[in-house]
Amino acid sequence: MSAPARGLIARSWAELVGPAVEVTAVKFDSALAEWAKSFLSGRTNLRVVCDDGARWPETPADGVSVNFAVARPADRRIEGLSPGRRLVFPLGVPGPLRQNSAVGTATVARRYAYAARAVTSA
Repeated sequence: MSAPARGLIARSWAELVGPAVEVTAVKFDSALAEWAKSFLSGRTNLRVVCDDGARWPETPADGVSVNFAVARPADRRIEGLSPGRRLVFPLGVPGPLRQNSAVGTATVARRYAYAARAVTSA
């Protein structure tokens, strides 16, 4: 099972923002949601829900992090952000696999990745 499926990214966000901020992990698959709930139990600022992520956040959020590449973020993700806050997601869609040579000679360079690009307003 991959790290995102287990909730490791959500757990990292929960640790980064601290106990006063709530982090919600949205899983589309009910079995993955249940597994993540079990794996992440005991975290007071982290909850896992099973739903379609394109419908989240349900209330204004200070930040949204998406862990898969998309051609365009869902409208709800943009509209659900509080003014001046951040949306973090890989921009790109699955296409032909290409070798990732930008990393150098590390083991990661031998893995294959989809094309993605960074976009920032700064």
